Formats: sequence, structure tokens, C-alpha cells
Amino acid sequence: MARVAAEVIDADRRVNALTGQPFVVARVEVAEVAIARLCLDGGEFPAAPAPGQVVAGEVFLVVSLADEGAAAASGPGWRPWRRSR
Repeated sequence: MARVAAEVIDADRRVNALTGQPFVVARVEVAEVAIARLCLDGGEFPAAPAPGQVVAGEVFLVVSLADEGAAAASGPGWRPWRRSR
């Protein structure tokens, strides 16, 4: 777990198709260096945060090892950490 404070670039409210629970996806900038996406609890955020607003808290980090274009070109089952046989 990590603590993060980030400035919102844009955000939108969504609903999980399986559970019906709302959540917010926010694209944020961390320390003017990294751009990331955060999923925020819809119960804590009744509306999507506005651009320029700062969100802060404890997060779990999930990192992609390849850019989206390379993964899409290789197919849905492609994983960069798997060895080819």
C-alpha cells in the first residue's frame, strides 16, 4: 500500500455492470511527473472530482509492463512476463 496525493486531470463516474455499484475513474498527475488512473469509491465520491482538485489517500499500485498498443497488437492473452515455449 502507498500514500499518494495527486491532481485530477479528468474524471468520470461509472457503474459496475455486475454489481451495480458506482465508482469514479480519475486520470491524475502525481508530482508533476507521472500520469495514472485511480479508481475511487463511489460512496465516498458522490460526484466525480473536478479537474484541478487534489485527491489523497492510501492506494494499491497496479502497473502495466507494456504500453497499451503493444499489448493490443499481441492479442488479449499476451503477458510480457510469460516466457515463450
